[in-house]
Amino acid sequence: MRGITYFRIFKNTRYMVNLITQVIKDITSFFILLFYSTLAFAFIFLVMDKEDPKLIDYIKISYRLDLGDFDPTGFTSMQWVCLFLATMTNMIIMLNLLISIMGDTFGKVQENAEIADRKELLGMISEIETLMFWKKKCTERSYFQVLTGEESEETEKNISTRVTVIKKNIKRNHLQTLKRMDSLEEMLKKIWTKLEGDKKEEEIEESSDEESGEESGEQSGEEED
Repeated sequence: MRGITYFRIFKNTRYMVNLITQVIKDITSFFILLFYSTLAFAFIFLVMDKEDPKLIDYIKISYRLDLGDFDPTGFTSMQWVCLFLATMTNMIIMLNLLISIMGDTFGKVQENAEIADRKELLGMISEIETLMFWKKKCTERSYFQVLTGEESEETEKNISTRVTVIKKNIKRNHLQTLKRMDSLEEMLKKIWTKLEGDKKEEEIEESSDEESGEESGEQSGEEED
């Protein structure tokens, strides 16, 4: 395992070394649970065996069961139930959980790939400096400088270009939204004006109906007189 760390010297393998290290750290708790589950099913199979069982044999069987390698020949009904639970727990749930954990770790490492790359490089430099015994008394601090080529400048230009395009799109969409709001406001004003006109017409009609009713009432009163 120590030899793998020396691949940090190369840029292409430095990322992979960091990824392997992070995966091992993240799956430590998972392997504790998997070990317990494997050992538990080994004890269950041991209790079900009425002959002269050996614990080490059932630990091997339980481990092979985690890998999908098992031989159910001669199993009783209870052993089949235990086999079903073991395959569901260890082989399906736990191993799929392992894949999920590794995927999350890959995502985290991918997000901080550049920072992790610098850390691995610094760790390698620090490790090499510990071998320089003639510099052990040197306590002066120094800085780690990274030189980048034209690729980073082109990347910055591309980013600035994208930002400019996004700003233009936002501005254009903002203007279009304002125009739509103005048109909606004008439409609402027209609708409101029309509603007020209709309301006034109804009031005029109602008042005219009342006046005509009063006139007809007066005329009928005069005729009775």
